[in-house]
Amino acid sequence: MQSMKNRLQSKKLLAWVLSVAGIMFALMVYQLGSPAGLSKVEARQIGLILLDEPRVLDPVSLTQDSGEVFTAVDFEGQWNILFFGFTHCPDICPTTMATLASAKARAEHEFPQVWLVTVDPQRDTPDQLDLYLKEFDSAFTGITGEIQEIKALAKQVYVSVGHMPDVDSTGYNVDHGSSLVLVDSSGRHAGYIRSPHSVANLLTIIKNLPSN
Repeated sequence: MQSMKNRLQSKKLLAWVLSVAGIMFALMVYQLGSPAGLSKVEARQIGLILLDEPRVLDPVSLTQDSGEVFTAVDFEGQWNILFFGFTHCPDICPTTMATLASAKARAEHEFPQVWLVTVDPQRDTPDQLDLYLKEFDSAFTGITGEIQEIKALAKQVYVSVGHMPDVDSTGYNVDHGSSLVLVDSSGRHAGYIRSPHSVANLLTIIKNLPSN
């Protein structure tokens, strides 16, 4: 039992390290930008990091949970929140999706389009993603496809993903970060929202996102 507990703690620590490492690498490349109504200090206190120069994303070819083709063009026209996770995730993913759904339900401003980008395409088919996301909000959209394409998108936004076999079962766990990725209405990588996530902080962040 103690060994199982230690492995679980190690996996959670690794997921946190992956998330922080990705963001720190991004900050080595870009300076922090300023949200519309918050100081940089205030923004950091609630987990918001905006890049001073949003980065154009290279083309990707993936699949939406509707079965339709997804490309980076689908990000255009609205702010977007991307979360790299998977439907068999026992804790971080359902908690994050529930928090986003609660924030959207309470938002007085237009809420960004929420995308769950699976890091487990072997199990997360379009139908599986659709069923999973309907439990949170019918407008949330899943993205799946070839793992190489998913990793290519993740690399562009400095998100690290990887698979770790679970020796205690016939299945496996997938390591991923807990930060949310922001993509602006021009389809450019604009920043991050670091965890821990709360409804109050998300509402403040959404309210103060700069207009494009």
